[in-house]
Amino acid sequence: MKYDFDLALDQNTSTGKIIAHIKDGSRVLEFGPGNGRVTRYLTEVKQCRVSIVEFDKELYIEVMKFADDGFLGNIEDFEWCEYFSDQLFDVIIFADVLEHLQDPLKVLECSKKCLKSDGVFLVSFPNIGHNSVLIDLFNNNFCYNEYGLLDKTHNTFYTQNGFEKLFEKTGLYINEEDYTYAQVGQTEFDNSYADLPIEIQYDFKIRPFGEVYQYFFVLSLKANVSFKRKIPENSNAVVQLYLVYDYGNDIKVEPWLLNVLTGENQTVVLDIPDALNALKIVPMQSKGILEFKAVTEGVEIKTLTTNAIWQTEDTYAFLNSHPFLRVEGEYIRGRKLTLYFKFFYLGEYGEIQKKILIDYYKKKNENTKLCKKMELVSEENGNKIEIMKMRYMQMLDSNLWKTLEGIRKLSNLYKRKQQLIQKKNSFFQYSIDAFDFDHEKNIVVIRGWGFSKSDNRRLNYDVPVEEGVYFKVARQERFDVCDIFDLERDCKPGFIIEIEGVRLKRYHHIILKTKTGVELLIKIDRFNLEQKSFKQKTKAELKAIRRLGIAEAYKKFIFHKAHRSSDDYDYWIYKNEKVDLEKIRQDINSFEITPKISVVVPVYNVEEKWLQKCIDSLRKQVYKNWELCIADDCSTKTYVRPLLETMSQKDKRIKLVFRNENGHISQATNSAIEISTGEFIGFMDNDDELSPIALYEVIKAINEQSDIDFIYTDEDKINVKGKRFDPFFKPNWNPVLLCGHNYITHFVVIKRTLLDKVGALRSTMDGSQDYDFVLRATEQAKHIWHIPKILYHWRTIETSVAFDPKSKEYAYTAGKKALEESLARKNLHGNVKMTQNYGAYKINYNYEIKPMLSIILWGANKDIEKTVNAILDNADYSNFEILIPAEQKELLKYEDTRIRFLQSYSFNKRVEEAKGQYLLFLKNSILLEKKRNISELLNYGLKDGVGIVGGKIVTKENIVYNAGVWIDDENQQIHYTHRGCSDRSLGYYFRIVLPQNVFAVTEDCLLISKENYLKAGGINESLVDGLKGIDLCLKIRSMNLDIVWTPYFKGVEGCVENKLLTKQEYCKFNEVWPSEKRRDPYINPWILNNEV
Repeated sequence: MKYDFDLALDQNTSTGKIIAHIKDGSRVLEFGPGNGRVTRYLTEVKQCRVSIVEFDKELYIEVMKFADDGFLGNIEDFEWCEYFSDQLFDVIIFADVLEHLQDPLKVLECSKKCLKSDGVFLVSFPNIGHNSVLIDLFNNNFCYNEYGLLDKTHNTFYTQNGFEKLFEKTGLYINEEDYTYAQVGQTEFDNSYADLPIEIQYDFKIRPFGEVYQYFFVLSLKANVSFKRKIPENSNAVVQLYLVYDYGNDIKVEPWLLNVLTGENQTVVLDIPDALNALKIVPMQSKGILEFKAVTEGVEIKTLTTNAIWQTEDTYAFLNSHPFLRVEGEYIRGRKLTLYFKFFYLGEYGEIQKKILIDYYKKKNENTKLCKKMELVSEENGNKIEIMKMRYMQMLDSNLWKTLEGIRKLSNLYKRKQQLIQKKNSFFQYSIDAFDFDHEKNIVVIRGWGFSKSDNRRLNYDVPVEEGVYFKVARQERFDVCDIFDLERDCKPGFIIEIEGVRLKRYHHIILKTKTGVELLIKIDRFNLEQKSFKQKTKAELKAIRRLGIAEAYKKFIFHKAHRSSDDYDYWIYKNEKVDLEKIRQDINSFEITPKISVVVPVYNVEEKWLQKCIDSLRKQVYKNWELCIADDCSTKTYVRPLLETMSQKDKRIKLVFRNENGHISQATNSAIEISTGEFIGFMDNDDELSPIALYEVIKAINEQSDIDFIYTDEDKINVKGKRFDPFFKPNWNPVLLCGHNYITHFVVIKRTLLDKVGALRSTMDGSQDYDFVLRATEQAKHIWHIPKILYHWRTIETSVAFDPKSKEYAYTAGKKALEESLARKNLHGNVKMTQNYGAYKINYNYEIKPMLSIILWGANKDIEKTVNAILDNADYSNFEILIPAEQKELLKYEDTRIRFLQSYSFNKRVEEAKGQYLLFLKNSILLEKKRNISELLNYGLKDGVGIVGGKIVTKENIVYNAGVWIDDENQQIHYTHRGCSDRSLGYYFRIVLPQNVFAVTEDCLLISKENYLKAGGINESLVDGLKGIDLCLKIRSMNLDIVWTPYFKGVEGCVENKLLTKQEYCKFNEVWPSEKRRDPYINPWILNNEV
């Protein structure tokens, strides 16, 4: 059903607001009840008598199972008026109904006759003025959707004024006006504020109704003098400022929240202490323009220190992302101080504004020098200028100049034309990756990517009318392009253009368009997109160097090299997937344990050829003791049932169940489980394939370790042409990573006893049912085992509608819910949030304690003051001390009560003197970034079972420097994972953006409790840097405690080194820790052995 969604009782939703306004036992008339969730709740929980009006027969029959009375018919036929003419109701509900009607006015007037004199209408209605709609309109886009604000069945739209006029005409009075909200980027629209010119983004963001998703009204037949109209909320209107009280030896920070729409806290009154040195005001956390006044005893203070780039009267413009205004204590000590704030603009400036501000700043500072130089130049060169003028006039008057004038004009015209073509090309960076033609549907499909060089924004696309009238464009995520060219990750530069009803030719054309209106017609030679010879590739590279220069050509070469991974993977398959079938059969005959494996597959309208491939992959298994349990979820495609029945007749191991109604994937999978008889259950999708040795490898693992009850394998993807790509070499069991995203996915096999214990899939988690099941199963499993082999091939079917993560918002919400329930089952307290990377989550744990932290700075950096300043200014945790060797005291120009100087450089001796229950070892050349930092380390450091936590270290250029380590025994070195990778990327399958269990971290950034540090015997200070931290991690691991790495702590390394271990240093470490102790328990062996 289209309206098949769960009931939300939260009063932040329209259904929650409606239910909250209905008293128990009320008589209710509900128009368009949809799936009947509200109807059922009102009848069963609130004991209401509910009558309905519904035109959809299927929905009507379903809802009448619990409704008191009802009428089947179109609302705007008005036959229901006579049916209910002798009845009066306490409440009449129009929940997202009026917008579907042609004449809401007439419907409201007729329904008034059914309302008691003291009754109310409850109306919810979508807001056509939501910013998501307006952003599309601004960009000349207006498309109806399957659901949401622009549902394709909507006929009528109103904004606030329109509602007031509508209700006034019908004689209804507003008792209450309320709203539901959704921020831009959290709706069904694929847009963001970045799709607008920078100059107008702020005005859009603070529109009062910009985030109102639905209106909610309570209406009555009588005017209400106490009419309640809420002021719309807007998340962008809230500004956080900080007041920093400087007492010399101590600093106190006080946050304030201001609202630029309501005016809340835009005037702040303070009682200033007598001991204050200065008051620093940080008005915002971004660039911007504001009016600011500081007034004491009726007098405005004009003597302010600020880093504003421009100032006039009381208006300040900041180009720095860390703006401040500072008032010295002598003007305000012991007095009452009033601060006035008025914000004109927040956020990034347009290029013109930025240029004006920068130019103003430079000119202001250089004005005096320039004036003096100009006077001097004018005096010295005055005569020269006059002579040059005279000679120039003589040249223009010469006969030769006049003779060449015509030739010069032609030459200039040609040059201008060439320059125009080059200039147009300079606006675009693009690539055409593939050209396909669907002969059955007569459709051309062009794939590629592109963006505007001028503003790094994605392009728009068009097709010349003579080459195709009907076409559609789908956006694609291309994080590889974003990383190479340093684009914003939400840019979506990829595209698929599908052109219908065209004749296949060698050359096709498309039009690239920038947001500023520049257009470029490009010719696509489909023959050139086929595989080229080495000679052709070399020729192309040389052409690129001539056209782009060496630097740009090299950049292009690196990009394309990264995309040759498909060929590399073909070679990897050839090299590593050689199978000795005779040996495998001998192994199977020798196995003591040969259980039946039931592979369960839910089927729904899958294409015939892919279903056939799926089934064939089971029939080709080398291990024969299996059964395939298929549940058809009431498919509407006529070929599905005959195909399944034919396959079942051919092979009795294929068992079938045909469901009478569509219950979606969870119920269908459970139906398949119900007919299974195997001791182990494997899960598979209806268009995917298994490797022929998949079940053999599973049984082999069970024979080697009989207590295994949960197994997962590596996987890759397979396209419609049968080409395998994008291998996922997964880590071994990694519980922290699993709480960030479902890295396990396919192929999962579990023991039936475990399945019986945790239960089957849950329909309430549809969309993330796999994730929920994996979480529940791994919580109860006795022995989890990872088979590091590619045994599952996930089918990707390319269509013109590219995968849009936002379209699966419901799935990610279900995943969030699954993770929240997992925390509750484990008795852990925390908040789960969805990250900017769809399908990935972040957990903020809640702790009742806030222990003291001793930050131990180490290293020979002479610029230690920067590190200390960064900690004092940016630390998001207040209960800490900083321990510094006394010899470095002279490098600091100030004192702070949180800083202590100790007489030793020794790690262990400083730990003895540390006051904190927790220790943070931090290299003194690393600067803390703003946002959350120290608290992110403690987020895992305070968790039971965790011994050490490390954070992400990047360079000033935002390149990953330290994201955890392992020992590379082959090269006898420390391997820094992902070193050199852009921090804007995800790394290998979320490796550098999600917390996870790791082998070790270094002492560059290492958090540990003092108790565990002392139990472990401290740091081995005879080892070289890097190995000290690894040694400590191995000691902690021997205490059965975990090492966790989190990317949410980020420090910037100011002193980048690439120091290698000497053979003596490696051998010394090797003597302490034998090879079996040094092996990373989490990393996939293919990655560890540098095979991939």
